[in-house]
Amino acid sequence: MYYLLEPFRTGQLKAYIIGVYEQYLMPLNEQLMKLILLEFKYT
Repeated sequence: MYYLLEPFRTGQLKAYIIGVYEQYLMPLNEQLMKLILLEFKYT
């Protein structure tokens, strides 16, 4: 159980989550924004 809490203590988990967010969610958000802008442009 201790090894599960280790990242919390060292702050690595936060860095990991930020890395995942930047890698996967940011591009998704950009794609969504482009789609939304296209929708507004053509309506």
